[in-house]
Amino acid sequence: MVTSSSVPLMMFLAVTATLSIVECSRNETYRAIVGHLTDIKSYPWLCSVIVSGNFVSACTIIQPTWVVLSADNLNRKFPNSEKYFFQYQFDMRVVSGSVRRIQKEAIASQVKTVLRIYLGNLTNVLNPNDFSYALNPQSLTNIAYDGYGIAMGVSLLELGSPLKWSIYVSPAPFINMKTAENMESKIRTFREHLEEKPLDQTPCVVVSFSKFTNSMVETEVAYVPIQACKEAYCIHDPANCLVYPKAEYLMCFKSLQFVDLCPSDRGAAVYCENFDSNKSKQVVAILTTAINCGAKNLPCVYTSVEMVARFFKRVARRDLEPGP
Repeated sequence: MVTSSSVPLMMFLAVTATLSIVECSRNETYRAIVGHLTDIKSYPWLCSVIVSGNFVSACTIIQPTWVVLSADNLNRKFPNSEKYFFQYQFDMRVVSGSVRRIQKEAIASQVKTVLRIYLGNLTNVLNPNDFSYALNPQSLTNIAYDGYGIAMGVSLLELGSPLKWSIYVSPAPFINMKTAENMESKIRTFREHLEEKPLDQTPCVVVSFSKFTNSMVETEVAYVPIQACKEAYCIHDPANCLVYPKAEYLMCFKSLQFVDLCPSDRGAAVYCENFDSNKSKQVVAILTTAINCGAKNLPCVYTSVEMVARFFKRVARRDLEPGP
C-alpha cells in the first residue's frame, strides 16, 4: 500500500529523474488499464458533453444550469466534418448522473440541452481579470492561444433547464468563499504549503471516463511544484521555456502511475482531501492541458477554480456560490 509520504517521492522521481526519457507514441488505449472504477454517487459533479452520439469532453457541474469544461475539447473537429464541436450548439447535450461515458439508456441520468456556450479569451496571462469571452462562437479567429491550446483553458455551458440535485447529481464542492478573490487567497495558501513542503501531501483524485470500459475511473495524482513543472515543459519544448505554464492560476499535478490523463479527460476536476488544516475535501482545479496521456512524461496542467469563479461572475453577473 502506498503511504502518504511515499506518494510524493514516487511522483518526484517520475518527474525529475526521467525527464529525458525517449518520447513514445501513446493514445487512450493505455488509459484502459489505469485508474480504479468508481461510481457516480461518489463524484456526482462529473458530467459529459455529447454531440450526436460523439463524446466531446468531460465536464464539471458548478451550478444548476452551469457546467465547466475544456475549451480545447470544444475546439476539435466533428468526425468526418470540417466543422468544430463548438459549432454544434443545438446538437450538444450535457449528461449528468451517469457512470457511463456514452449513456444509451436513461436510468439516474439527466440530459440537458445547451442554451449558451461561453468561450473565454485571455489577453494577458499575468492578469487574471484581463479577459473577454465569445458567446456561441462560430469562429475562433480572434481567440488567444498559448503553446498548448486556447489560453483561457476553460469554457462554460449554460444549460437549457436546471439540473435536479440528487445523490447522483450535485455541484462540485468548491471552496466555500463568495468571491473569486477569496478563492484565490485560499488556493494560494494551499499551494504555498505544498511548494514549501512537497512531501507533506496525500494524493488528490481526478475522476473521468474510460473510453474503452465506457465507465467512470478515478486516478490518483500528486501536486508538482511549479518550478519542476516549468522545467519539465522546458525540456519537452525549449521554445516554451519561461513561457508555459506562466499564469498564476495554473497548477500542475502528475499521475502516480506511468500513464497519465488524456485529452478527452480535460474538463474533469481534481479533488483534494488535504486542502486545509481541517482536512476538508475540495475541488481545487479543472484539467485543461493533458498531452498524449503522459507519454512525454509531462505533468498535466490545471486551471484553478478561482479562474472559473472569475469567468462565471463575468458572464452570469453574480458570484459563484457553492451549493446546495
